[in-house]
Amino acid sequence: MNQASTYPEGPGADSDDSTFDEMEAQVMPADPRLGGLSEQQLEEIHEHALKRWRAAEKAWKQAHDAYNEDQRFANGDQWDEKVATKREQAQLSVLVYNQLPSKYKYVVNNARRAVPGIKVSPVRDGATKNTARILDGLIMAIQNKSNAKSAYLHALTCSVIGGLGAWRVMPLSDEDGMPDIEVQRILDPTTVFYDPSSIKQDFSDADFVFVKTWMPKELFVDQFGEEAESLATEKKTSDMFDADSVAILEYWVRDNASGAVHQYIMNGTRILRVNMQYLGRYLPIVLVTGEEKHIAGARQYKGIVRDVKDMQILLNLSKSKTADYLGRTGNQTWLVEEDMIEGYEDIWLQGNVHGAAVLPYKATSAGKPERLNAPEPPAGFQQISVEADNDIRAAIGIRDPLAEIPANVATKTVEMQISQSNIGTLEFIDRLKDAIKRCGQILVDLIPKYLAYEHVREIMGPDGQVRSVPLNQPYQEDDGSEVMHNLAVGRYTVTISDGPSYESQRSEASDKLLECAKVYPEFMQLAGDIVFRNFSFDGAQEIADRLRATIPPQVLAASSSSTADGSGPNQAQLLQNQLLQMDQQMQQIAQENQQLHQLLQQAQQEKATREAEIKAKSQADLALENARHANALELEGVKLAGKGALDRQDQAATMQRDLVKNHTDIFKAEMQHNAAHVTPADDVPVHDPLKLADEIDGEITRSTTEE
Repeated sequence: MNQASTYPEGPGADSDDSTFDEMEAQVMPADPRLGGLSEQQLEEIHEHALKRWRAAEKAWKQAHDAYNEDQRFANGDQWDEKVATKREQAQLSVLVYNQLPSKYKYVVNNARRAVPGIKVSPVRDGATKNTARILDGLIMAIQNKSNAKSAYLHALTCSVIGGLGAWRVMPLSDEDGMPDIEVQRILDPTTVFYDPSSIKQDFSDADFVFVKTWMPKELFVDQFGEEAESLATEKKTSDMFDADSVAILEYWVRDNASGAVHQYIMNGTRILRVNMQYLGRYLPIVLVTGEEKHIAGARQYKGIVRDVKDMQILLNLSKSKTADYLGRTGNQTWLVEEDMIEGYEDIWLQGNVHGAAVLPYKATSAGKPERLNAPEPPAGFQQISVEADNDIRAAIGIRDPLAEIPANVATKTVEMQISQSNIGTLEFIDRLKDAIKRCGQILVDLIPKYLAYEHVREIMGPDGQVRSVPLNQPYQEDDGSEVMHNLAVGRYTVTISDGPSYESQRSEASDKLLECAKVYPEFMQLAGDIVFRNFSFDGAQEIADRLRATIPPQVLAASSSSTADGSGPNQAQLLQNQLLQMDQQMQQIAQENQQLHQLLQQAQQEKATREAEIKAKSQADLALENARHANALELEGVKLAGKGALDRQDQAATMQRDLVKNHTDIFKAEMQHNAAHVTPADDVPVHDPLKLADEIDGEITRSTTEE
């Protein structure tokens, strides 16, 4: 593989100089439709191509046969021919309850909602982001004009059913005779025979590919002449002819010496046409494959049908037997003797057909006809029918997303569950992405070689808006900057954008922009036009234009469409930048909210600590105040108690003085009385009784005061 061919594949191929000299010396001029090649060159190319064809046909036979069987089965041809014939002869049902279309449509329609997009990025040699965006727009316009989505989805449908799908990318001339490129469907992928020695999954390392088609003989003669048709009798290629048609091989081959790719139109006998004008360096046939297996040296591909055939056959059988039972139970079955219905046989035999209201019979000694009861319904068949859909889903890898979801869950949860319900079939979507990426590489290779001339061409944005752009010539943007999109300069690479569709991104952008406007009210004054451009209702664009007219010029200048390489962002870039800015703003707001939340928690902790301290201090102060109050009360009690004791002592002393005074007064009175009536002796001293009484009274008073 990937070695220079030993046979010349076209101009530039290795060959012996003397051989070419002999070819040039031939008398008959070379047919321009044959690329200027001599008969000997064409014969060598044809012989080499036939060897490759036989090898490729043999290598792909098993995969193609299996594909055709899967397609027939998915289309409803699900009964074995012999079994179906026997059941029909026995007047038994041969029903087909085909569960497969809904299953493969489920996989295809998931891809239909968001077909992977082709994204071009600059690499080197003068490539720019501006030109990469123009290439994006050109590719989208080419895909839209040629309805490439239908080619992609048809190939995916074929690969999901039988494991193979294909389309082609071809340069051609438009209605004005100008160069153009088109993505074309290949209806039957079994007509594609890639180099069997290729190893890569997308066959990008293949050296050749054949596309086989059958052409009616009348059309073949009109295009290639009677001489070509007369060669159909050659035995070595008899399998490429039949009574009414001729097999045509489209042979694409890469010359490993020069890197050029050539196209040869041939049949089993000779080269019919040569296309040396193809400028691409890639084989223009894209093959989509399903699940890939290599068994005993054979390459096999399969979709979802092959593993569920037995389950589908069992379902058909159970439904057919159930229908047969219902048919029998609806008919009247009688047990009779021949004598009873003699002469009335036709009436009895056709009674269930015509619904006879009266069935005559002859009375015999055996009695009268006896009606038989219908047999019990086959419960097992009904159970098989119930479980068949679940079994097929489980085998394919598709689960019912709503079966496990309660009725009261959020919408987002339902959407997430539905999106995860097809995980078992993601392999087919990944293979489609690989094929579309390969298609993008072919387009990026062909565009500079067929469209790199001075002209104005339509490009398309991801929003579906079409605008005209001058190519390979300088022009001025609206802001006055000079721009030139030179498609012939630079190297570019291709990636696949497999995220949400543009409408989904637009809806998400609208939600985030509105969130930003709520958090930051001034946002509408600075970017209100962008907000409304992401809405799809009528009048949204007009509102956006009016809002843009109110935005300060310095704000608009900051988001000018010109860049360092003179490029202007397209809608996809603007949308991506908007989403990125909104994500950054939302992250910043989230960080600020987190910081505020932390500060709030810290303040709450400080408040709680302060309250605890105040509470503790208040409790201590209260306890101290209570102690002081208790001490004051106790001291006051002591004071009151002491004052009461002193008062009582004073009162007692006063009473005692009063009592002594009373006694003194009595004593004085008695002394005065005695003194008045007694005459003292001469030798006895006489004391004054009043004076003595006063001395006694003073002594008592001093004694009481000291106490």
